Amino acid sequence: MITTKRGSEGKPVVSYNASVGFQSPTAKVERMDSWEAADFYNRALENSGKATRFEQEDIELFKNGTDPYGHPNTDWYDLAYNSGFIHKHNISVSGGTKTVRYMNSIGFLGQDGVLRNSGRKQFNVRSNVDIKVSDRLNMRSNLSYINNYYWEPNNSRYGDGPRQVINLVNTFAPWIPYKNEDGSYGGNGDGNPIAWLDMNERCLHKGQKFTGIMATDYKLIDGLVLTAQGSYTMNLSDYKAFMKDIQLNEDVYQGPNELTETMSVSNRMAFDGLLNYNKIFGKHHVKGLAGYRVEKYNYKTLTGNRTGFPTNEQTDLGAGQDDSQTNDGYSRELALMSYFARINYDYMGKFLLEVNFRADASSRFNKDNRWGYFPGISAGWRISEENFMKDFTWLDNLKIRGSYGSLGNNTLGSNRDNDGNYLSQSLYAQTNYVLGRAVAMGLSQTAIANANLSWETTYITNLGVDYNMFSNRLSGSLEFFNKKTDGILIDLPAPMVHGNATIPKQNAAQVTNKGVEFSVNWSDRVGKDFDYNVGFNFTYIKNNVDKFKGDEPSYDGARMLKEGLPIWSSYV
Repeated sequence: MITTKRGSEGKPVVSYNASVGFQSPTAKVERMDSWEAADFYNRALENSGKATRFEQEDIELFKNGTDPYGHPNTDWYDLAYNSGFIHKHNISVSGGTKTVRYMNSIGFLGQDGVLRNSGRKQFNVRSNVDIKVSDRLNMRSNLSYINNYYWEPNNSRYGDGPRQVINLVNTFAPWIPYKNEDGSYGGNGDGNPIAWLDMNERCLHKGQKFTGIMATDYKLIDGLVLTAQGSYTMNLSDYKAFMKDIQLNEDVYQGPNELTETMSVSNRMAFDGLLNYNKIFGKHHVKGLAGYRVEKYNYKTLTGNRTGFPTNEQTDLGAGQDDSQTNDGYSRELALMSYFARINYDYMGKFLLEVNFRADASSRFNKDNRWGYFPGISAGWRISEENFMKDFTWLDNLKIRGSYGSLGNNTLGSNRDNDGNYLSQSLYAQTNYVLGRAVAMGLSQTAIANANLSWETTYITNLGVDYNMFSNRLSGSLEFFNKKTDGILIDLPAPMVHGNATIPKQNAAQVTNKGVEFSVNWSDRVGKDFDYNVGFNFTYIKNNVDKFKGDEPSYDGARMLKEGLPIWSSYV
């Protein structure tokens, strides 16, 4: 559960917090000097039966430093990395009366990256308000806004941000000069990472996020509270990466210059309705929860690209050549709906019982398979509370517990919100074709629908014992578990008659994890000021792929997925 700071009754309290510091790389790879690298390179060539590259005279020149351009000793790390200054500031005002409490804050973060041309400026605002309308009705709001702007170096070869810069800094040989004697840059066909940093090539990331939550609690009767909560989150992002063209030296030119800019917006709206019950009847304690949730998510992105800008300083998309322009974009939608309930009962803290149930619907699935139903039950018996255990004074707590339940998963990819939203539907894309000896634009099917796609379900069974002894100094647990995940999405073989269209995933795999966990801890105090804790834990898990593709395995390097074996078994 994530909570935020709230205001408290009293006069306004103004506080200011700040911190400053410096950052620097602490785990850089120790690199050879150029004469050492040249010597080892010669040895490698000799061991391969090839002629050496460097003469002994070259190695001596590398070592004595008398020819810094022809025989340099370049420290690429030192040229690329530096210390970064970081400072944080936060101002908050909180206070309130018996009926209204508030907490408002403003913050700023400034950070210079340890890699040149990288850094961050972040501004945030937060406001939390609690209102007691009456003895029965309470209202609260949480509002927050974050403006996050950060930048990182780009390169003139691939335009993939700092990845190629870092790669070449890590792999460039120290005998390659940073600059030649005529002022041009050294390097090879890949370029020169320090030249890109000198030119101040950057990828710019600008993001804004707003989150608003409004909630109301109404006490219907003693022990019964109705809660209604609405929330809205919006994310705006703007990514801009400009690749400058550069003449490294007379032999190497990298260009033309190029700009890629991507803008995206997403929003999420949700409503929660909750009914909470909490009541004690003598020796009986009953708690209950009934709820409803609906959620809608929308995402849209647009990307534009142009090359051939007049100069490296004109970085607006419209300044590039018209005939080089390309663009792309797409949108995604997702809707979820849930009903859920839970009942808890305990008798004198001795017998414990919980029963829960939830029904979830996802727009990712066809309407006939949209709903998934997931029950659960757990029970516990605190034997140490029984009268026949009172003579065991050294035993503070002994509880036997067991549970069985199921959980559903509708996430069909690595991205929780955007992946697999339309796997149950046929997908189409623009395709050109010839009509009357002319090229015409049309649509073709790119993915075949699977209307039977449904929830991946995990069934979990647990049996366990918890214990505390010797004034709670000794504690631990022993637990047996069986976790079976059914309906996992996989790609199954399909006949070639389907053509080039993507074959849909199917709920066809099953994986089981069985095992035992054991833990024991000892906590004590020596004297008045020294506390210590010693613990030991042990876990044994047996993993098995129950259903996959029959006898057909799938490979990933030296790993294999096959029915009847553990997940990603190693093979040779």
